[in-house]
Amino acid sequence: MKPLSDLVDNFRADVGFVCPSRFARGGGAKLRVRSGTMILAPTPQARNFVWAWEAESATAPAGEVDQASLQVALGKQTAATFQNIDQRYCATKRDGHPDPVVLHDQAGHFQGRELAQALVEFDR
Repeated sequence: MKPLSDLVDNFRADVGFVCPSRFARGGGAKLRVRSGTMILAPTPQARNFVWAWEAESATAPAGEVDQASLQVALGKQTAATFQNIDQRYCATKRDGHPDPVVLHDQAGHFQGRELAQALVEFDR
């Protein structure tokens, strides 16, 4: 595992997460929030944000992923400051990042034989 000291030493907000953005094909912009790697400062504002996220998770429609309630919580007034952390701390294989510090699997992207193989390995 690679050290996280660079992330921690340069963190200046209450809450940090990876937030990829891009221009949408049909116009406008897309903004996503990844909850796979987060950094939380020991502040009342960070706690308030986590409580807001928890509240939104409790009322989210069945089947919603945690990133959806995280995005909704971002719109709540918690007085927390946010910092977009480098994508190498929450990379996936699809990102093709050349030097990830944290590389996550994507369960939702298993297909066909990959899913069957994963289930066989899980069953062992």
